[in-house]
Amino acid sequence: MLDEFEEGYDRVAVEVTMAEEQSVTAWIYQLQPPARR
Repeated sequence: MLDEFEEGYDRVAVEVTMAEEQSVTAWIYQLQPPARR
């Protein structure tokens, strides 16, 4: 599904605690530096 898109990105999971102790997991995409050849 997202494989092509994800190739140039690092995916990071972040746990967020909202109001009323509600816990949510957020996914952040971080752009990878271009590969050196």
